[in-house]
Amino acid sequence: LNAFLLEGRDIVARHVGSGLITHNVTQHFGMSNSGQDWWVCRDYNLLSMSKYIGTTENSVSSSHGYEFLKAINPEKPHWVTEFQGGPFDIPGLSKLYSGKEAEIELNGALSHGMKAVYFYRWTPLMGGAEPWINGMTEPDSYDTDRRLGVQKAICALQPDLDLIDRAVSFAPSIGIYQSRDQVIRNPSDKISAITKATNGAYGVLSDLGYEAAFIVHGPEKLSDFDAVIFPYTNTFTDHELDSIENYLSDGGSAIIDLPVGFPDMAEKIAARFGVRAEKHQSLRYLLCTGWSLRGTGNGLDLDKGSFAGYCFDERLSLGGENRVMQYDDNAEAAAVMPPKYEGRLLITGCRLFYSYGLSLHKNTRRVVGAFLKELVAPDFTLEGADEEFR
Repeated sequence: LNAFLLEGRDIVARHVGSGLITHNVTQHFGMSNSGQDWWVCRDYNLLSMSKYIGTTENSVSSSHGYEFLKAINPEKPHWVTEFQGGPFDIPGLSKLYSGKEAEIELNGALSHGMKAVYFYRWTPLMGGAEPWINGMTEPDSYDTDRRLGVQKAICALQPDLDLIDRAVSFAPSIGIYQSRDQVIRNPSDKISAITKATNGAYGVLSDLGYEAAFIVHGPEKLSDFDAVIFPYTNTFTDHELDSIENYLSDGGSAIIDLPVGFPDMAEKIAARFGVRAEKHQSLRYLLCTGWSLRGTGNGLDLDKGSFAGYCFDERLSLGGENRVMQYDDNAEAAAVMPPKYEGRLLITGCRLFYSYGLSLHKNTRRVVGAFLKELVAPDFTLEGADEEFR
């Protein structure tokens, strides 16, 4: 598929010269079953994506896709070339926006530095009557809530378009590591797990006031960041582990969620940092399942026995010095901070970021914030909003 796309790009380039050439990418986590390899866009002169996942309390975390696309090639322009604008829901999916949701998502795209937004399904057909594809040949023009909301949002943005066009973000202080190997080697039945873990990592950092960037081309850029988050560690090469060790030795900080569903890799990663991955357990019930977490009084601003949030679905019990969280039901270690790294490394077996992606739980947010606050100052503060409505 990549060869086909690149060949198409080169054919078009021969005819349009220096014109912008792109192909539209959607969900990058499903590479093992849907062929979405965002990394193939690295050498394009325009990178573009879809945005139609719907607006919920996870809207902030789900906007990580914008930052992921920018990380593939930060020097090129980035556009949203499929933004839902039309009047009809997709049967069975219900992923189009209301007018208010469209306003939120449009502002979200522009606030993440997307320099163009193309509305898709503005009419039943994208560019005119195509009766050989679709019998709906009459352009629709009636005003729906969604359409009126989009028009209102565009009108409200008019005075700021020059600023939006010129604006660039400040340099992020925290990186989120996710390699192509981690995505392409992730089994199809674990696509939901990597999605929730990545959403959770980006979401909790945003909620705490940190600008985060993705590290997608290997470990050579670790030193660009004061701290690095490793939310989904299903595969690491020896070179990657060596690079993380060197980064920590040079004063960097990290949170590593061990790969609960990959016990051999979990043991390999844990052993590198003086920790043991001792026991795996999973729960599968009809609704939310997991375990309560408790502080041990040894760090993360947690008193002994204080509630520290939840671990969802699967867990690893850990062995090692300086246990900072434990499971409520068996008092086994859920997270440790190896003394060697002087408070700059947190290793968890409790799926910290996956669990935040599921729950947005304030205690999980406080745990991450307590670790980071001594190491990295937040990039921005938000006043006047309740903590639960950030």
